[in-house]
Amino acid sequence: MKTRIIHTSVVFVVTIIAAALFSSDPSSLSNQCFADDSASEQAEALFQQAQKLCESKDEPEDVDKVVSLYRQAAELGHSEAQRILGFCYSHGKGVPEDKAAGFELYRKSADQGNIKAFVNLGDCYYYGTGIAVDKTEAAKLYLKAAEKDEPMGQNMLGLCYMTGQGVPQNAKEAVKWWKKAAEQNLPSAQFSLGSAYMMGAGVKMNKKEGIKLFQKAAKQGERDALAALGICYYLGDGVAQNGEKAIKFLRKAAQKEQPEAQHYLAVCHYDGVGVPVNKEEAIKWWKKAAENGFPPAQEMLAVFYSSGEYVPKDEAKAAELWQKAAEQGFPRAQFNLGCCYMMGVGVKMDKAEGVKWLRKAADQGDVNATAVLGMCYYRGEGVPVDKAKGIELFRKAADNGHERAKEILEDIENDVLDNEDK
Repeated sequence: MKTRIIHTSVVFVVTIIAAALFSSDPSSLSNQCFADDSASEQAEALFQQAQKLCESKDEPEDVDKVVSLYRQAAELGHSEAQRILGFCYSHGKGVPEDKAAGFELYRKSADQGNIKAFVNLGDCYYYGTGIAVDKTEAAKLYLKAAEKDEPMGQNMLGLCYMTGQGVPQNAKEAVKWWKKAAEQNLPSAQFSLGSAYMMGAGVKMNKKEGIKLFQKAAKQGERDALAALGICYYLGDGVAQNGEKAIKFLRKAAQKEQPEAQHYLAVCHYDGVGVPVNKEEAIKWWKKAAENGFPPAQEMLAVFYSSGEYVPKDEAKAAELWQKAAEQGFPRAQFNLGCCYMMGVGVKMDKAEGVKWLRKAADQGDVNATAVLGMCYYRGEGVPVDKAKGIELFRKAADNGHERAKEILEDIENDVLDNEDK
């Protein structure tokens, strides 16, 4: 009986569909099918024309024509043309930058099942490009792409798991996805997986394997892998220390605007590691790294502007650089910025603001900030007087090796003894 019911239902559905088809105008239905095929063929032809103009050229000669062809194909529903046009709008390539328009084009492409568009759309949610940041939605989209064996989706899903953004933190799961992407020779995944092996994150530490993965990625020009290799040779981490090899890899990465490589290249020139000492060259690379937002370079350059060593003295410029690094959570810069506000050096004196930055640095374990913050509480500078809190901070700094804090504690204890004698 059950079989007959199912069979009857199927027949009934088929009958309804057949009735609907035959009740339509046959010529109208035929024309619609041919029209769809024609639009699809036209879209593909336009897309191929655009692709041909882009072949073997980093920048096609007639960008407007290329964009026009992609736009026409996209309007006819070509999913890859929609995705590429979305990239153009998101990055201002050949058209005025319009991140919201880029997001919508990625969405249209993804709605048609374009796997690469899932990654692009995921990036929009991850970074807040054209849409509000939503790491959970980003991870869902990366997972859709990753399950279809799309390496960029696998790499980004690995990042989500390693950092716990959009998904529960799970280093082993991150390594799993990075391995899948690295096996497809994706250089960014090879770098990520190499970093996991170097640190023993989600996998047993194996620096030899980490270096090997960095080398694979570096051969493909991956700038972070080039920088990582340079730093490894500089430090002797996983390889024998070698200044000349460090310079070789750091320079390649620095020329690709990798800020950490620019910073270490500056250090090498400053200290004469792998190259002759050249302070001017060091300052040049520190400036580039600082412009690219690397906090240690901003902090180092600020020190030089503050002292007037190798650059014209400019306390306001120093404070500006410390501010940039401090806002990125760099504790040494937070300490120096706090001191600037406490003393009014390079900025208008504001002791409450100074205490704010000193506290941020102290909370990250900066021993100098802890000691100075202790003095603020002990004397009531930028905060109400709280001698007990001040002594607590002095003791914390002293326990961590701060000699001046030890001396201050001794002075305070002597004062207490003197008072008791009286």
